[in-house]
Amino acid sequence: TPSRQLSPGVLINACGRLRMLSQRMAVAWGLIATGIGPSKAKLKLRQLGIEFERLLNRLTKADLPPELAGDLAGVGVLWPAYRQALEPIPADPADAPRLLALSEELLA
Repeated sequence: TPSRQLSPGVLINACGRLRMLSQRMAVAWGLIATGIGPSKAKLKLRQLGIEFERLLNRLTKADLPPELAGDLAGVGVLWPAYRQALEPIPADPADAPRLLALSEELLA
């Protein structure tokens, strides 16, 4: 079977991309909630979510150091709640505190 170990550069980029994608999803949700380009933001949010899940799955299948695997497992636990918070369309600005709290947890 092929090695599932990622080079350090690829691993750093993938982990950083997960963080960036989670932030961009929050921004897209905010655009939807405030009515700024909602159709474009909905499409972007969907694309970002697909990319986040693809990358999370790739990292989950990789041979990671135990401490990093533990952190990634935490992201995997938080992701369903974050994804669910992003889903209601139209987005309600009153949900922003919860969404931003989840976003911060995911970043941590």
